Formats: sequence, C-alpha cells, structure tokens
Amino acid sequence: ILRFLLNERFQLVHTNDTRIQTLWTLPCVFSQTSHVWHQRTKFTDSTLLKGFFGLATSHICISNFVKESCPNNVSRIGAVVVPNAVAPSDPSPEDREQKRAEILEQVKVVPTDSTVVVGIIGTLSSVKNPLDAISVLAAFSEMTNREVVGAFIGTDREGLRDLIKTEVARGGDNIKVFFSNFVSPIEPWLQACDLILACSKTDGFGRVLVEAMSVGIPVVAARGGGHSEVIRHRETGLLVDLEDPYGVASVLEELCANPIFRGYLIETGKKEASARFSPEEHMRRVLNIYKGSTILTHGRSVS
Repeated sequence: ILRFLLNERFQLVHTNDTRIQTLWTLPCVFSQTSHVWHQRTKFTDSTLLKGFFGLATSHICISNFVKESCPNNVSRIGAVVVPNAVAPSDPSPEDREQKRAEILEQVKVVPTDSTVVVGIIGTLSSVKNPLDAISVLAAFSEMTNREVVGAFIGTDREGLRDLIKTEVARGGDNIKVFFSNFVSPIEPWLQACDLILACSKTDGFGRVLVEAMSVGIPVVAARGGGHSEVIRHRETGLLVDLEDPYGVASVLEELCANPIFRGYLIETGKKEASARFSPEEHMRRVLNIYKGSTILTHGRSVS
C-alpha cells in the first residue's frame, strides 16, 4: 500500500470501515497522504484503533452518538458530524401493491381495514432487538384487536427466525410474521408497510428511517443511538421507550387511527429527509473536509 501511494501520488485517502482503516493508516502517514477517517459505527474499544484514529488527518462521524464513542481526544481532533446521504428511488403504486400482496400472501392474511403491516427493516441480529419488536406487536394486537403483520426484511445472520416464530406463537393468532433476506431496491417494500418500527438502541445513524421518510412512510424508533438525531419527535417521526410495549402500541394505534397526524408526519418527514440527507448536501460537506485535510497535509486544497 505504501509503495502504491508513493507511486501514484494521491493527495487524499478516504477510509470507511475498520479493516480498511487498519490497513491504510500507517501507509498514509509514511507517504504524507491526507487521510479522512469516516467512522460509521460506534467506536470499537481497541487500543490499536485508538492510536490509528489519532493519526488520521481529518475525521467524519455519521452522528453525534458515534462521535461521542470515539477516543477522548476527538474534541481536540475536531471530528465533523456528517449524516449519511440517502437518495431513494420513486417506486410506482403497482410496485407497492405487488410487494404488499406478496407479504400478505406468504403469511396467509386476507386484508381488511384493520390489517396493519409493520416493517422491521435491516439485518436480523440481536442488536436490532427483534424480540422487543414482537412484544410491541403483541401488545398492539391485544389492545386494538387488529391483525398485525410484522415484515422482517433483512438477512438473518444469527439464526433468529425460529426464536422469533416461537415468540410470535405466544402472542396470539392475530400476529403474523413475514421474512425476507436483503432486497434492493428497498423502497417498494417500505411503501408496502403502513409504518416502520426500528428497535435498535445503538444504531449509529438509522438509514432506514430516512429511506422511509423519503417515500412517505411514518417511522417509530427506539429512543437512543442515532435515531434521536434523525427524528424530531412528533414532527418527523416518533421516538419511543421499548421498556413499555403497551405505550409503544398506543403510539402505533395513533398513527393508524389519526389520519391527520399521520399525514403531518409524512409531509414533514419527506421535507426533512430531502433537506438534511440529500446526496448534494452530503457531497458539499465532505468536499469541504477534503479541502481542509489537504491544506493541513500539503499546504493547499484539492482542486
């Protein structure tokens, strides 16, 4: 890597994950190449990584939650928070109806006016708290007598599907679950849902929240991690405490039973997603960091 950097004379390297950062930090130092370290997850408590982190020229964090997890010298280093960019596609109504029909067909549900499809999107892992989602859906069904479908869309990396099915069986006949591996594009599947429920408390950002907001689907998220920075409570979405599943269930019912409030969240959410998380805004802020990094290293900015 060092020989490559010296031969090619790059002005700047931008790294995005721990493995690449571990490999490229020292070559950047020895070749005097500007290095932008992009921290996209909660920082790993590693002495080696802490040392490498301090050697980078500039630092980007995707949220204040992530920034606060970085080494103590981060304030001196001056890490900049730049939220992830989201550029959703615009699925057709036919796409939305097709995906919704596919979900309901798999779980053998004949939809009625009281049927609610709740999307739980992302890699199926314990950090996403899928059993908390089931507790909320069970409370929601019990409180409202609605038929509730939990649509789990994301690759199961920990073999959790059977455990989820066991919990669902305890929740009553009015709860069904749909499973799918990773899908792309995600937008038609988001629109197939009536709302999105995000239960992780340690997500560095919460990309699916922005994706859902962008296509007009209301979002309910656990209070914590990057969620609290993405959502303005009762303005662009709803933040909830998972310790009270019946309280969360009442929030879901408010979204389903109050079309005026639901419409307000959809409208403000779409505006917020476009204003704060657009690729154009992301690019503008990252380019400014590039310019500052190369001035620090070379005394001049990138062109």
